[in-house]
Amino acid sequence: MQFGYRRGGGRGRGRGMGRSIGRGMGMNMPYWAPFKPAPTTVIPKIDKEKCTGCGKCEEACSFGAISIVNKKAVIDPALCRNCGVCIPACPFNVIS
Repeated sequence: MQFGYRRGGGRGRGRGMGRSIGRGMGMNMPYWAPFKPAPTTVIPKIDKEKCTGCGKCEEACSFGAISIVNKKAVIDPALCRNCGVCIPACPFNVIS
């Protein structure tokens, strides 16, 4: 018994099962291209002329990266985690 499967006996049955299971378990992973996540260093931009300071983006940001200063939203790049939650939260489409 291998990997919870009973290997067949005689006349070549079950010969390739170990190899097939090994492939399914990721043993051929070294031959695939390595995964490289896309860089996420872009901080969302706020159009200060169109911003009304409603605070919806500030409420949506769970990292506290957005604050309202002089009735305009300001993003602190040190706190921003590039999650993008603020973009759809803005009812005036000011954040891009």
